[in-house]
Order: sequence, then C-alpha cells, then structure tokens
Amino acid sequence: QLCALEIYGALTGKDGNLLNDRWLFAKTYTLEFTPAELAEFRQGNAAASSFSAAVPPGEYQLTVIARQVLTGRIATATRPVVVAKPRK
Repeated sequence: QLCALEIYGALTGKDGNLLNDRWLFAKTYTLEFTPAELAEFRQGNAAASSFSAAVPPGEYQLTVIARQVLTGRIATATRPVVVAKPRK
C-alpha cells in the first residue's frame, strides 16, 4: 500500500508567534508498504528522520503536524522545548 505523509514542525515563542515567521521543517514522505510492513508501521515501529536548525536559546513550544495526503487526516502534537545556550 502506498502512503504519503506531509510532516511540518514549528517553534513558537512565549508570545505565541512563529519563530522567524516560517516552518522549522516541512517534508513529504512517500512510503510503500507490504501488508505486514503496514501493520508494523501502525504499531509505531517506524524509522525516524532527523534535521538540524540554528535556533536561539530560549523556551519554545514545538508543534508537529502530520497530514496523510490521500485521506486528508491530520494529527498534531505540541511539547515544550528549551534550547540551552552553547557551552564555551
């Protein structure tokens, strides 16, 4: 089965505004599964993806949005994030 996911992430500051007025990350994944692989994926046994970004130290809210392209279904999660000052 073919599945396409759009994944977006945004950081907002204490003022509620989007950091740098843009998404922190945005990517579309096209996944093709056998029935057994799809069952395993649905159980949460999936590979992770990573990214890096220069973010000023501070307290933020990270919101991640996932949208299944075929159905339009959306899931979101928001978590607090603290970016520490770099060590010298």
